[in-house]
Amino acid sequence: MGQPSLHSVFVYYRVSEEHAAAAQAAATQCLRAAMADYPGLQARLWRRPAARHGQVTVMEVFEVPKAIDERWATATEQRALSALAPWLIGERHVEVFVPL
Repeated sequence: MGQPSLHSVFVYYRVSEEHAAAAQAAATQCLRAAMADYPGLQARLWRRPAARHGQVTVMEVFEVPKAIDERWATATEQRALSALAPWLIGERHVEVFVPL
């Protein structure tokens, strides 16, 4: 029997350096909630090492052990948008990758 497909989802966005800690706390709560909603999901929070023009780029990384459930993806994105709205600069960019 074949292994389940793995999907990686990368979501990146910018926040001000001044509010980076508050945005990180909100994003961390969202990642924990996403993992609770989706058994087997692994999620991590990353950032660029240096701020640019007073802004920090943050990236949420999700490793999904099977095909992405559209309902889960929508709920996860809505939760994050709501939680991060006070600090977002511009849009959240979502990219999905699968292994070759």
